[in-house]
Amino acid sequence: MIVIDLDKQKMKELRLPSSGAVDAGIKIHSSEYETYSRDPYDPRNALVFSAGPFAHPDIQGANRGVVSFRSPMTGGFFVSSAGGLGRYIALTGDRDVTIVGRAAAPAVVVVIGDSSGTTMQIFELSDAEDLINEGVFALSDFLGEELRDVYNGAPYRAVVAGPAARYSDFGVLASVDPVMKSVDFFGRGGAGSVMVRAHNVYAVVFGGDAVPTLDLDRFRKVAADVLGEDYLNEVPAATEKYRFSQKDGIGGTMLNWAHLKGLLPSYNWHNIYMSDSERERLWEELISPAVEKMRAGFSSKNIVSRTCGEKCAAACKKYLGDKKVDYEPITALGSQLGIFDLEKAVALAHLADRLGFDAIQLGDTIAWALELRDRGVLKIEGLPDTSLKPFSTDPDAQFQAVAQLITAMAAGKADFLAHGIRSAAAKIGNGAEDLAVFVPFAGGGELVPPQYIVPGFFVPLPLHGKFMTYYGSDWLDPKALGAKVWERFVAELLTENAGFCRFHRKWAENVIPAAYEAMYGVLAPLEAERLAVQIKQYQRRAEAESQPPVSQRVRDLLAFFARMHGQDAWAEKLATSEGLEEYILEVRKGISAKRASSVSV
Repeated sequence: MIVIDLDKQKMKELRLPSSGAVDAGIKIHSSEYETYSRDPYDPRNALVFSAGPFAHPDIQGANRGVVSFRSPMTGGFFVSSAGGLGRYIALTGDRDVTIVGRAAAPAVVVVIGDSSGTTMQIFELSDAEDLINEGVFALSDFLGEELRDVYNGAPYRAVVAGPAARYSDFGVLASVDPVMKSVDFFGRGGAGSVMVRAHNVYAVVFGGDAVPTLDLDRFRKVAADVLGEDYLNEVPAATEKYRFSQKDGIGGTMLNWAHLKGLLPSYNWHNIYMSDSERERLWEELISPAVEKMRAGFSSKNIVSRTCGEKCAAACKKYLGDKKVDYEPITALGSQLGIFDLEKAVALAHLADRLGFDAIQLGDTIAWALELRDRGVLKIEGLPDTSLKPFSTDPDAQFQAVAQLITAMAAGKADFLAHGIRSAAAKIGNGAEDLAVFVPFAGGGELVPPQYIVPGFFVPLPLHGKFMTYYGSDWLDPKALGAKVWERFVAELLTENAGFCRFHRKWAENVIPAAYEAMYGVLAPLEAERLAVQIKQYQRRAEAESQPPVSQRVRDLLAFFARMHGQDAWAEKLATSEGLEEYILEVRKGISAKRASSVSV
């Protein structure tokens, strides 16, 4: 592992064996720097960039880059990942690069691997204020041109932060693939905010010409033994929905708009209060026309597919022109704000991307604020009139207001929303917190969940905000849900630790445990449990353990889910704090039982 200390402007090698990306991160944070005792914006809050142990340009799905840090949103240990970057981290000659300390001036950190080993350079971003303010794409383009001589023809890829990171707690890290020109984000938890505000760094660049050390033939043999054939034959079918669904005429995650219909989260989650006929109207008048536009876009090739930069059959990245089309950002900055016009939602998501915001956190936070404005609880001066009342939104006015608010937040002019919902609600009062949907954390932190009306995102787990849970739409009794949640948590945690893309999970989850054991002597079930325990211990030390839902809207959401499945008794309970506590206790019992059985095996 390489550690770059910006205070000393030196690089050192740290011998800290790890089983993968998450393991490297939790060891650095728990043992080496004990960041649970530090503020998230302390310069010793390490940013740990990692590739998984199977990173190789010829293994599909195995090249995600993972970043670990103490999150300013949750207050705890967090990991986020982006497609295609792991290969470039591995080209530095090491799988893990840790950054600590603070640069004296806004900086770019460059890490290079070549025949002489690994080297690093630090460049000041002098007179680059306009470039930084322009956003992540401009900074990426600039670095793509400026660093060619530094890398001497070897491949490299930048990870950059935008202006949102300076003023908000939910700034992201963006990375544009230099060949495909597709962008992926370390999107949750505030990694960009940590890089800028703790370290005064706006970009880290990885690359070089180090030779991959993984035994490719051995991996393929292990995979073939598990699957019964070459894994490459499995990939196209396993990733079909992310590429294109012939049945639906849509590809990628935007399939959810077609499948969820009236259950698509809308109007700050207000569709949970609609009648069946109102949700049918929502589908027929607003969502269905948007879905037809998507189908037309795919049919006409106006919406195109790309990879994240890997050799990958999934080709999951969807673009309308130069703008990324992805379910959660389009939902959080579209239907949650009463905007169902595809072009407008895509434009808002692109604005959030360009400025370096977590679009999911941003969209839900703004939707909550606009509902408070509707109710007369919150005044937001200088915005056009808006409404989140279902079916009464003026799309043009709503678009203008949201775009204006996003731009103001990126410029530090809407500070009341920049630190999250709970912080703002404490200042607003009048029951404001009860109108928001979020996962709470013990120290006062919060994180907006993925955009699905399901209970699996709200039960206590070591990591939240990602898909390390069961989020199926079927009803399970709480103990059964707990068991299923833990089963999925372990599988997703191992996938992240291995540096694999979860879109490959249909084939990769079967192969990863066997590959770990055959190639590294690691027993996957025990390793997952060990990682979970270490993360949970960190969260406890950081006073950042996840808590049961505390807002009335989340309780109403869970009650709606139960009622939708004919579970009226549970619906009544889940709408109350006491009933929710009973439900969560039963879920915990299911998790405990599943953990015990997994370890004993």
